[in-house]
Amino acid sequence: MIILFIISIVIGIAGLIFLSEATTGVGLIGLACLFGIFARIAQAASNNNKIIKLLKNRLIETKNQE
Repeated sequence: MIILFIISIVIGIAGLIFLSEATTGVGLIGLACLFGIFARIAQAASNNNKIIKLLKNRLIETKNQE
């Protein structure tokens, strides 16, 4: 997944370099959206890891109670 982030950042920056002055603003908005998507993916991954850890701890507690 990190490779996809790196590739998309490189392509985004390359796209920004090739924009004309008239469309630079749109390109910056596009990059801002890309970084927002990255932030949401990172947040979802963090929440998913926390839930998995919680479920594993509950499973261990349940086995220990039996």
